Amino acid sequence: MDLNILLRYLGGESTAKETVQIDRWLSDDPDGSHAALYKEAHAIYDALIMQDRPAERRQSGAVRWTRAVLAALSVAAMLAIAVISANFGKASAMRNIQSMSETVSVPAGRTLELTLEDGTKVWLNSETEISYPKVFGRKNRRLSILKGEVLMDVTKDAKRPFIVETASADVKVYGTRFDLVSDEEKGIFSVALFRGSIGVTPKIGTSKGEIRMHGGQSLTIDPDGSLTPGRADASDGSTDWTRGLVNIAGNDLREVIERLGKAFGTIIVVKRDALPEYNVSRGRVRIMDGIDHALDVVQLAADFKYNHDYNTDTIIIQ
Repeated sequence: MDLNILLRYLGGESTAKETVQIDRWLSDDPDGSHAALYKEAHAIYDALIMQDRPAERRQSGAVRWTRAVLAALSVAAMLAIAVISANFGKASAMRNIQSMSETVSVPAGRTLELTLEDGTKVWLNSETEISYPKVFGRKNRRLSILKGEVLMDVTKDAKRPFIVETASADVKVYGTRFDLVSDEEKGIFSVALFRGSIGVTPKIGTSKGEIRMHGGQSLTIDPDGSLTPGRADASDGSTDWTRGLVNIAGNDLREVIERLGKAFGTIIVVKRDALPEYNVSRGRVRIMDGIDHALDVVQLAADFKYNHDYNTDTIIIQ
């Protein structure tokens, strides 16, 4: 809307056609920008009226016209500054929002599913902590895994690559689904790629540059920086936790016990010199059935006894 027309309207000097035009413009305001501009014009008009003096009203028509033109130019300049300031304010506000990060921690025995502002799906396993900006920037999208395990289904955006930061490596995502485990304290980093492609850039060891991975591949970075490639298959139970299940397959009973303790948020203490042999090729238990049911199932394949102290939620394996 032309500023001069708005000023004439506010001064009661607009034509009938201009009045209808402004009324329609104000009524059709889906995003509130028309009302905002009208409010700014009204403030400028009020300021001009306040500065008007009686002596100026007695000046000749030519002088009044000259002052009116200068006033209009001044108003236009003021409005331009207001628009620039508003745009600068919006940009500054956006930068402030982007600099604000959200930290999410999942306690033991719990899992969490998140949808980020770009539509990316993130599943957080028990005892996982991540940090990410509330609003992603225009150039890239970043998420930090402070510890734990996440499964991500990243929305593809060629103009804004998604970068997952960990202590051992950064992962550049090209629109894909993958599972990533990171624990700086234990020196653990592993990623299993189920779909799409990613680029892994190690921060430790002698490997330089980005390692490109494709669907069906996995990669582990050991504490000394050495790389161990492998195969990734979601059917092997590695993502069961996202569906409320615990994978009890394996040939190491201690590892299975640790898996159960993490999934159920229960302290499990092993009080025996050695654990019995355990060799299960396939098996899953539901978290909703409880830790006792899970251990009862595991007992079918291994000879051990346990005692559950419900007051402290501690299990002793003997």
